[in-house]
Amino acid sequence: MVTEEVDEGGGEASPEPVRDYGVCSTWGNFHYKTFDGKIFYFPGTCRYLFAKDCYNATTNFQVQIGRSEQNGYPIISDITVYISEFLLELKNASLSVNHSIVELPFIKPGLKVIKEDTSMRLTADWGLELLWDGYARLELHLPESFANRTCGLCGDFNGMTEYNEFISNGITRSAVEFGNLQKLESQPETCEDVSYSPDTSCYIIMRPHCERILTGLPFRECNSLVDVSEYLNACTEDLCICHETAKLVCACSSIAEYSKECIAAGGIPENWRTNETCSISCPFNMEYQECGYINEGTCSDIGRSNAMEKCESGCFCPAGTVLDNINGLGCIPPEECYCTLKGKTYPAGTTVTTPCQICVCRSRLWNCKNRPCPATCSVEGGSHITTFDESRYAFKGNCQYILSQLCSNSPFTVSVYLLPSSDGGNQTILAGVSLIVGKKVLHERKSVLYKLYIGYGDRVSVQEEFRAP
Repeated sequence: MVTEEVDEGGGEASPEPVRDYGVCSTWGNFHYKTFDGKIFYFPGTCRYLFAKDCYNATTNFQVQIGRSEQNGYPIISDITVYISEFLLELKNASLSVNHSIVELPFIKPGLKVIKEDTSMRLTADWGLELLWDGYARLELHLPESFANRTCGLCGDFNGMTEYNEFISNGITRSAVEFGNLQKLESQPETCEDVSYSPDTSCYIIMRPHCERILTGLPFRECNSLVDVSEYLNACTEDLCICHETAKLVCACSSIAEYSKECIAAGGIPENWRTNETCSISCPFNMEYQECGYINEGTCSDIGRSNAMEKCESGCFCPAGTVLDNINGLGCIPPEECYCTLKGKTYPAGTTVTTPCQICVCRSRLWNCKNRPCPATCSVEGGSHITTFDESRYAFKGNCQYILSQLCSNSPFTVSVYLLPSSDGGNQTILAGVSLIVGKKVLHERKSVLYKLYIGYGDRVSVQEEFRAP
């Protein structure tokens, strides 16, 4: 069951990156980190309350997670999020909202869910952000206004690592005891509380393997920014559980988590992955960097700045290239990017001619020059309007309306009279047209349908099409 506890005071927080929001996460082999920076191991495989505003019911925010194992590895099987009137369920790279499957991206006022490669990101305009890698890592951001208000596996966000999660009312709880308290009561009876006793003798043997990486040269700068002790414990726990030490394969996620915290604190970790230790294979001709920057973006990022304030770990294109996300050719020089037009792709150097433009594809952008060309705006059937750009819409009016004029100092004004049909139906008729050039009415007719022709320059002409009934 879920309990709510009262802050007793006391306790000191471990050094944490300076942020204006709280971060709670879970990763790898059942590791959790509370908003207050406490890292603990809890191997429960039931459904748990991850985080909730336990002191203000009007917020209506709650995150639940389902834990299980897949092929012997821990995973997050599903995530349920309650926000306002929405019930969002994330599972198998899909999203359902209020029990109905929806396509991504899902965007509503104040709420957005998007897919980023294999990850899913949920954001609310009041400051909540949830990032799930689709496997075992989940990260939740909340604004500081939620301090001392949350409960669940993420803790109460009171700035102290032990109170009230692991020390409450003078009683000390183990991580497993605290985790079991967060199990949701709706669980089947077959989902029992978990028990766990660490093998302390294994810790002595395995810890040096973790120290070699986490306190080595790649993290030299990080060790002065982020306390490494909790991550050493998590890494050691990983190795003791799976008993594989040669390649540290079981501890990769905990080492990667420390690297992320270092970056969040403003540090720059060096590449610690090797072919023998936690290697990552990148697609195409991309290169893995522990602390890289996306500056050039992709072929479809036309005119958009992609500069990053902080580096990220991942696969990046070599300098001077961009990712070809149009034809899937990997990293290429920008000048080789294809251009797109009306769903079709065109190689660099292609020339496309339209009645009003000549366009050449250069470096993923269309470079266009205007050509002299006429344009037509029309009103048909009393309510069907076609713009100069060939957009069409229906409008039923009961007044005189400006059909066209220049935005300022217009040498002409064309007005139309749209009135309800006299037969009493739900129809609108074009009752008249007025053309004014300067201050003089040059043309005004009733019960006639007109088309307005704007030629190159200031030439304007109105042509009578047919008489309306």
